[in-house]
Amino acid sequence: MSQEVFFKISTSNETVKNQIKEKIKNSLQALSEYIWNAIDSKAKNIEININLSGNTLQSLKITDDGSGINYDEIQKSLFKFLSDTPKAKIHKEYLTLPHGKYGTGRFSFVQFAHQVNWNTTYKNGEGNFNYEIAIESNSLNNVQKIKDKEKTHKETGTEVKISRIDASQDLIKNEKNPLESIRNYLFQEFYQVMRLYGIKISLNKQEIKINDIIKKEYKKKIKIKDNEFEMTLVNWEKDFCNDFSYHFLNEGGEEIYHKKSSISKYDSKFLHSCYITGKLFNDFCPASELRKNDSKQESLFDKEKFEIYSKLIEITNNFINKTREPFNEQFAKLEVDSLDKKGYFDKILKSKLDKEFKKPIIKETTTAVIKFAPKIIERLNKEQTLVFLNLINKLMDDDKDTLLDILKILLNTENEESLLDLKNILEKYKVGGVISLIHEIEKRLQIIQKIDLMHHNDNNKEYSEDQLQEILNDNFWIFGDNYSSLICSEEDDFTKMRNIYIKEILKEDPNNFKDKVSQKQVDLFIHGFVEIDKLNKNLIVEIKKPSIKLSKEIYNEQLLEYAEIIRKRPEFNDPTKHEWHFLLVGHDFKDDFFEVRYQKKQEYLMEEIESANIKLYVMRWTDIISDLRLKYNFLKEKLNLRKEKLMKAKSKDTS
Repeated sequence: MSQEVFFKISTSNETVKNQIKEKIKNSLQALSEYIWNAIDSKAKNIEININLSGNTLQSLKITDDGSGINYDEIQKSLFKFLSDTPKAKIHKEYLTLPHGKYGTGRFSFVQFAHQVNWNTTYKNGEGNFNYEIAIESNSLNNVQKIKDKEKTHKETGTEVKISRIDASQDLIKNEKNPLESIRNYLFQEFYQVMRLYGIKISLNKQEIKINDIIKKEYKKKIKIKDNEFEMTLVNWEKDFCNDFSYHFLNEGGEEIYHKKSSISKYDSKFLHSCYITGKLFNDFCPASELRKNDSKQESLFDKEKFEIYSKLIEITNNFINKTREPFNEQFAKLEVDSLDKKGYFDKILKSKLDKEFKKPIIKETTTAVIKFAPKIIERLNKEQTLVFLNLINKLMDDDKDTLLDILKILLNTENEESLLDLKNILEKYKVGGVISLIHEIEKRLQIIQKIDLMHHNDNNKEYSEDQLQEILNDNFWIFGDNYSSLICSEEDDFTKMRNIYIKEILKEDPNNFKDKVSQKQVDLFIHGFVEIDKLNKNLIVEIKKPSIKLSKEIYNEQLLEYAEIIRKRPEFNDPTKHEWHFLLVGHDFKDDFFEVRYQKKQEYLMEEIESANIKLYVMRWTDIISDLRLKYNFLKEKLNLRKEKLMKAKSKDTS
């Protein structure tokens, strides 16, 4: 291209290229710079036309109806490379527009092309004038004049044409649907100005409609003293709408000031922007004045107006928190359910007792924390998640605010008020959880007492076996905290037990197993699943009434035979998938067979078949009851002390 040089830029060609490549990271960002230029020129309608040949970009044109580029001012500002005025800094910090400030945008075409032309129409006191200029990538410091200015009847606006596209450009490279990819990027980059200023952007004649990414709008009228405000809270559909901003507009709808929402992007899954219009902002202090004050917001108004402004922010924050609560609660519950299914809670809660009693409370507390800060869980890997859950577990047992301190760091927030709200919620779970545990332990101690009386009544009358069976069916925690479901009991034989196990636990078709297993019946068969190990834990209990003393013959004829049935069945005997415990329980021993074994083995273990992951136990009811009483009375005493300590701390905080 050989044209008259309109003017030269003092910066060298290589310097311009290097700066562009440093500041403009890719072709989509380069394209967006020309759209921002159009928006800064007060354009309301922007048309982007992309000429494709297959997936090859031939040319690109951006047309707007803005104010154009004034011929007489072009050298002073618009092509003054790397200029950065204090005014531009102020606007960038406190206002959505103008966007450009470094003067690099008009040179960004070098990311994917070799030439750019501007055909622009502007207005001055004498009428509308049109002219055309161009820049080439090999002489970025020379602005070429293609057509001198001339009077015209055209409306103001600018057409930017980018040509001689580089074959290696990444604007649409490797994209199955390049226009859709560009459309999504334009949404991401310009959704805020489109909503705020009503700017319309079209791509190849198809308008990019802002309503397509708005999930819902919430309206609220606010009155503070004699000041009326209209608030619109927009809940965005797309994850990229995450600036969480407040925009303050005067009565003419002009943005006067914007600031980040107090709800940071790590605090909420409720993607939102808030627009507040009111007469108060007609007299809002110009952004330039803010630079003279360190206190910023306090300098915007006199004392009375600042109090109104502060109250407005408080009402707005409360409204947003109330509106976002259902979104965060649903997300938190789904996340906690997912953590539970993956076995995270079972991994941090080591003891059987903790898994049964503390797990529901830890889950509720974790739900409260995630509800408060939903995105924090997404930032944690597996190891960090376990640390996070351990902190919550520890929080239930001590009075330190370690978790809150870590949340404050992770969320990068100084919002003490919000963290105090969370602290109060966690304290509630501490006290409520302890009281619930105490009540549950008291219920269990009553069950233990009832079983004890059945075996040690003054008249030596035997209890009803059905009565005991009913109690054990409803309270199989007596035999351990690892078991969560009752498979079968009493008159169910091994064939029925096998079929239920295959269908309910292994999720297979029992019709695939036609043979009979055994007609022997089991008193109680309970099951639990360890997510971490992917292991089915099973316990079969044989219960003898007080008049029948436990003997070697009963052990061999029943417990050993049950174990042998399981050991021989291929659907049961894989030690990597199934663990089988067998327990014989009764009032007392008939001979010294078990007494000798008791002295040699721990935890009442009689023998073990390692190849099939099978263990056999024998216990007296006195052993079971004694162990349970010791455990639950100790826990109750500990929890009562904990409750008193928490209640004293709570009373001190409220006094």
